[in-house]
Amino acid sequence: MSTQILTDDTPVDPDDEQLVAYLDGELGPQDRDALEHRLINDADLRTRLHDLQRGWDMLDDLPDVTPNEKLVETTMEMVVTDVMRAGGKKPAWYQRVPIAVFVALGCLLTATMGYAAVQWRRTAMLNRQLDDLTIVEDLDAYLDGDDLNLMRQLAGMDAWQDVIIKLKEIQAIEPIDTGLSELSTEQRKAALAELPGPVAGHLAANWDSFRNFDRSRQESLREFADTVALQTDAQRLLQTMRDYSLWKATLPPSQIDAIESPEVSDPGDAVEIESKRRDAIDEAIAYSNQRIQRQSAWMLNEETVDILNTGLSIILEERLSDPESATSLYRDRRLQADDLPPFVREHIDRILLWEIVSDAPPGFERNDGAPKLTDQEFEMLEFWIPTKDAENLDILAGDDPMLRASVLLLWAESALRRSMDDGRSTPLQRYQMMSDYQRMRLDLSEPEKIQEEISRTQRRRSFGGGRRGSGGGGGPGRGGPMPPPPPKDEQRDSID
Repeated sequence: MSTQILTDDTPVDPDDEQLVAYLDGELGPQDRDALEHRLINDADLRTRLHDLQRGWDMLDDLPDVTPNEKLVETTMEMVVTDVMRAGGKKPAWYQRVPIAVFVALGCLLTATMGYAAVQWRRTAMLNRQLDDLTIVEDLDAYLDGDDLNLMRQLAGMDAWQDVIIKLKEIQAIEPIDTGLSELSTEQRKAALAELPGPVAGHLAANWDSFRNFDRSRQESLREFADTVALQTDAQRLLQTMRDYSLWKATLPPSQIDAIESPEVSDPGDAVEIESKRRDAIDEAIAYSNQRIQRQSAWMLNEETVDILNTGLSIILEERLSDPESATSLYRDRRLQADDLPPFVREHIDRILLWEIVSDAPPGFERNDGAPKLTDQEFEMLEFWIPTKDAENLDILAGDDPMLRASVLLLWAESALRRSMDDGRSTPLQRYQMMSDYQRMRLDLSEPEKIQEEISRTQRRRSFGGGRRGSGGGGGPGRGGPMPPPPPKDEQRDSID
């Protein structure tokens, strides 16, 4: 075993530790016996023990040293200097920042987080509202069309689809399509600002109604909208719901109840429910068709009214000029009126026309059995009406001759009624009914001329049938211009 100088960083040999403990008498009996056994067999270990023993013995020869006060003082000064040097280091940056700055930063961070949270909530709420717009724009459809079985039944009925087309054509129902459901959430924001006034007003009214619902009702509408969107026929189903909601508004309550809640003996009998509902739908369709015909009659413009009145006058003159027609009563009335002023004869003609197109003229009772318009006379009226009205007739009646005659009869009656009602209009109403050119010319006239012109307009509308005195009045119909009525002298000659 080699002798070497040990330093603080040099590891201590375990044998040396055991030998030192042996020399100090600190080993136990067993460890001491084991070490002595090793010493007997290991010459190097015995040599190391002798070296340690000599060093151990040399400690006794060293002189005693008295502690040096100067050394102690110097050592203490060095310790104090090290402590002061350590305490004199610069503090960290966060230690040099005033506490107020940290407080300010904390407040700013809190405010920023609060603002971000509010903005996030507002954005989420806005997105939710934009999503709800797809429900709000069709709110009536979702409220009225909640029975999907009924909606599918209506969608499969051609008669119902036809009546919806007719109602839209005569503007009895007017769908309002915002187109928002086809846009993304971001696109809806820009589209809202560009909506026309009436559409925006309709959407705002629906939004107020939706917002007034409680949360459970709103949530149920959202769930129902999701249910509709998941259907394989979602687009057709939603369009049927829209049309049904508009159609429902035109029906009386009794028919609505019969459709939505049919009275059956067994509420669980689906076949009976469908049969009763089908009957109620057919009845409502018939009611709508009658309403469409009446409304289309009142929507005729002044030109068509004048054409119908002129055409009816021509038909009447042809009847009166035919000696074989059943017009003896008509002829007697006309002969009695020959000595009366022309406008009185025309008034009598108008009463006779009422007996042809209606059961009785206003204020009179029917008692002569005068024949109604014939098929040939209906064809004449249809030939004379303007193209737009002829197209409406095709929509309303199709190819059914009886239905076409029924619609034309309603139009003729409406034309007669409106021409007679014009005689009871006020001067202001008659002024407003004039064309822009007529009003401008009248505005430049003297007061006496204005009164005379308005009075003449009243007499002409009361007894003259609108513009029929202008040589045929009206315009080109489906086949060409209307022929003018024969002169009065020729009419009287033929009657005689």
